[in-house]
Parts: sequence; C-alpha cells; structure tokens
Amino acid sequence: MSQSTAITSSATCDSSHSSDEIPLKDRVAQIAKGKKVASEKKAQSRKKTQKKEKVSKRKSFSDPGVEASPRHKRKCTEATKQGEKPSASSKKEKKKKATQPAKDSDEDRFYDKASKKKFESVEGRGVVVERMIDEGAFEKYGLTELLQQRSLYKSATFPESYSLSLVQEFYSNLLPSDKGITRVYVRGKWIPFTPTCLNKFLEFKPEVKGNYEEGLELNEEALKEITGGRTESWGVETRLPASTLTAKYNVLYRLGIQNWLPASHNSSIVKELALLLFAVGTGKKFNLGRLIFQNIVKEADCTSSSTSLGYPALLSQYLLQHGVQLRKGEAVTAVKKLKISQKLFSLGKKIDLPVGRVSPPPMPEYEEEANLLVEEEYEKMLKEQLEDVERRQRALSAELFIIAKQKQKIISRLEILEKKKKREDDDHDSGGDEDQET
Repeated sequence: MSQSTAITSSATCDSSHSSDEIPLKDRVAQIAKGKKVASEKKAQSRKKTQKKEKVSKRKSFSDPGVEASPRHKRKCTEATKQGEKPSASSKKEKKKKATQPAKDSDEDRFYDKASKKKFESVEGRGVVVERMIDEGAFEKYGLTELLQQRSLYKSATFPESYSLSLVQEFYSNLLPSDKGITRVYVRGKWIPFTPTCLNKFLEFKPEVKGNYEEGLELNEEALKEITGGRTESWGVETRLPASTLTAKYNVLYRLGIQNWLPASHNSSIVKELALLLFAVGTGKKFNLGRLIFQNIVKEADCTSSSTSLGYPALLSQYLLQHGVQLRKGEAVTAVKKLKISQKLFSLGKKIDLPVGRVSPPPMPEYEEEANLLVEEEYEKMLKEQLEDVERRQRALSAELFIIAKQKQKIISRLEILEKKKKREDDDHDSGGDEDQET
C-alpha cells in the first residue's frame, strides 16, 4: 500500500511540474492575443457610441421639440441633396451669386455713376400726372371733333397708368441737352428718343419743323381770342389769370397743363401755353412732339427739387412700347379723368361752347332724355345764381339805404352848424353898430 501511495504522489508531482514549466514563447503569444482581443472590443464599443451620437443628432434635426442650429440644418439639407458635405469654395460661389443680382440691377438702371447720383435728386421731385378726357362730355361740347382735327385726340386719351420708378430712371439717364439727345438708356436698352418719335407715338401730324408756324406770336389778336375780348395786352405780369379765359379755352387750358405743357399751378397761364392754346383753337400750325421733347429735356436739366416732373404716363407707355419691361411687383398707378365743370358756365364768363352736340344727328330717346336732364340742370343752376344775385342786391340796397340816412344826418348837422355860425356873425355885426351910435 505504501508503494502505491508513493507512485500516486510522484505522478502528481510530475504533472504540476509540467504546467509550471510552459515555454516563454507560448506565454508571450497568449498575452499578445489577449491584448488584441481587448483592443478590438474597445474599438467596437467606440463605434457603437459614435453611431448612437449620429442617430441622436439626426433625431434632433427632425424632432421639432429639439432646436438645431441654422448652420447644422443647412449642412444636413445640402448633404441629403448632394450626398456630400459643402466645401468652402461652394459657399463662396453661393455668396457671390447672392450678391450678383443687386449689382446687375444697378447696371441695368443707370447708364453711369453720374446718372446714379442724379437719381438721388430726381427721386425727391414731384410729378404732374396726365389726365384722360371724359369722352362723353368732350363730345357733347364739340371738343372731341376739335381734338381729332388737330391730331390731338391720342394725346388726350392714351394715358391709362404709369410707373413712377420707371419715369425717375428715365429722367436720371437722360443726357444733358448740349450733347445732342437721340436716344436714352433705360433698363439695359437704348431707346430712340426724338421729337419725330414722340409725334409718331402720339399720332400727331406736324406741319412745321419748328415749334410754330412763322410769324405766330402772342399779340393783341391772340389775347382777345382766348379771353373773349376781356384782355388785350399781357402787361408786365408773367402770368395771366385762368379765370379770364373763355369756356372753350379754359377746358383746353386744363388739358394743356396736364398733357401738353405740364404745370403744377392751375390758376394762371404762362405765355408759352397761351400761344399753344391760341394755335389749337384757331387752326394755326405747330409741332407738338418738338414742344414736348424740349420740355422733357428742360425738366431733366433742371436741378431744383421744387420743379415737378411731367409726362409720367406718356413716358411709361412709350418705353413699354419699345420693349422695356416692368419689374416683378413694380408699382403702377392709374390716371384720373378730366371732366368739364359747370362753373365754366357761370355769370360773367363768355360761353363759346354749345350746350349739347354740334350739329347733332337723330338721337335715340334715352340720349334725348339725357340732354333734357343736362338742360334742366343748367336751368336750375342759372336760377340759383339769379337768386344769389338778387339776394346780394337786396343786401346792397339795405346797406345803401342806411348809408343814405347817415349822409342825411351829417348834412343836417352841418346845416345847423352853419346857421349857428351865421347867427353869431349877425349878432357881432349888430353890436358894432350900437357902439358907433353911442
């Protein structure tokens, strides 16, 4: 038995000796393998955490409750569209493109730096807007036929609307008069601009090359014609009151200060417009396109902020006809109508317009009724004016009666004073005679 125990103990000792004595090379390999496994596990755990962070970022962008930065949103959108991150060069290009339209628009608007600087003063000036005639009223008073005979009908009916910004750009780009204007730069286009072009647009047939026919001047005959004989000479005044004009020339004057030779004042008339009205009313020859052209150039050369710009509707329609485009959302203003006021037929005015049509053709019943209504209104107006004059006359009569009574009192007091003075003189004379006798 002792022999078997000895054998077992010796076997155990052998096995323990064999495990303790593992070769060094194998031991190093096992350690290296363990380190490699540990590093791989760390790498896998790192990848998992990064994946989770990306998912959380995407959720924060899509989740409305979580607010992401604008820069992060822009990056994500561009990345989803293009599948790549935006580079610095692409950002620069986009920035350049964003600023490009403003630069191009300035180049389209102004011919040069001087035009751009001129725009600052033009922008602050007022505008005299044209009017469209009330065709029914003008026809009724025989003025439509006159305008058609003188090739002025389109100049009184064409304006419908205008663009203020377009007109301001036109005046800013118009070259000075001393450079010989034949065209104007507007929104990237060169537009022809001469008196002939304006006459063609207005369908006016000029019969003279200058402004008026030779020898036409504002003399005594012209003043008598437009005022109905109330004024024969202009005098030292630079303007003539519009109230002195006859009914016909007053209507033409209202049209003239809006459409032909614009003026901001509407109570007086200058010599140039008076001569034009005389030429229109008497059939004298004139050149409307040349007059308008000269007036536009004169207004463009003027630097005063108090001088208003004219012809906004004419210039807008002319430029649009030549291919100039309005910008998207550009403001456009409609023009008003020019009506004939009944004040023109008040007492003291010379009425040289018929109340009704000139040589009227047979009219339907409704038109006859309309004319009857006009005559009734005219009759009613005259009666009201008569009542007003009679009331004023009565007031004046009462005032004259009071004045007469006051005059009588003054005269009677003067008579009393004279009698008293005479009596005193008589008493003095009688006293002197008594002294002599004594």
